[in-house]
Amino acid sequence: SASNYVGGLIGQAGGGTVSASNATGNVSGSSSYVGGLIGQADGVTVTASNATGTVSGDSNYVGGLIGESANGNVNRSHATGETSGSSSVGGLVGHNNGGTVAGSHATGKVVGASDNVGGLVGQNDQSTVTDSYTTGSVSGSERVGGLIGWSINGTVSTSNATGNVSGASDYVGGLIG
Repeated sequence: SASNYVGGLIGQAGGGTVSASNATGNVSGSSSYVGGLIGQADGVTVTASNATGTVSGDSNYVGGLIGESANGNVNRSHATGETSGSSSVGGLVGHNNGGTVAGSHATGKVVGASDNVGGLVGQNDQSTVTDSYTTGSVSGSERVGGLIGWSINGTVSTSNATGNVSGASDYVGGLIG
């Protein structure tokens, strides 16, 4: 698709709940906000849901499950496909903005052409990640982490990452870039 907001189930969602839902197809977008299940979710609670396809975006905010989750919650959900994009790329959520990810995981390889690349969350802005894990390899340029690429005033607890992490520039970490 040539426009923003591309998702395996929903392109853009404002408010509400997505529960016990899944998407199995590959998802690709040539612009921002690309997700295996939802492209962009604002104030949405996603529970017990998953995406298994490969997710690729040519721009920012690309996630295996959700491209961007703003002021939302992701609970007991997972993504297993490979995720690739430019900036703010995550195996589960590309940009977690003012929200929570809990009891969730991502197992696919994550590749970012630029910065803020994480196995679970690419960019974690004033958000919480708890009881979550990743197992896939993560590679990018700057701010690359096994769990989170870049965490800004965020909280991370009881979470882990076991995949290989590689970055071409600065701020590369096994857990957080």
